[in-house]
Amino acid sequence: MNQNSNDRIEVNSLCFAKWRNGYYYPGVVRRITSTEVTIDFLDGSMDRADSSELISLRDGLANLALQGNWKQGFFWYKGRLGETVSPREAMTFYYDDGDIEEIALKQLRGKLDTNVHTRRDTDDVIDIRTQREN
Repeated sequence: MNQNSNDRIEVNSLCFAKWRNGYYYPGVVRRITSTEVTIDFLDGSMDRADSSELISLRDGLANLALQGNWKQGFFWYKGRLGETVSPREAMTFYYDDGDIEEIALKQLRGKLDTNVHTRRDTDDVIDIRTQREN
């Protein structure tokens, strides 16, 4: 597993795992072997991933450029979370075009990104790279 998540990925834990299209989607770890991890994605699909392709929610989503699934339709748009990731409650998602939506965890996906995402026009929006649980 990658060094940040080595001790944080365990069976039944929430994570973001890389799907075949290169995006990371939320899921639950179902099985861990020495060579792969089985993930039940929150959209109902299942796949296996290399442990290096997982991001623990405990580590935050610092390396993901997030996209929200607008109105649970076909379209995904870039944006930022306004609070800490919650597996059980709706979260405020601020789309880059100015729209705001309350979304569930399963409506998020991300791609690895090295750029810092901040929003200058709203103090309520936190830089997602600073969200870490101890």
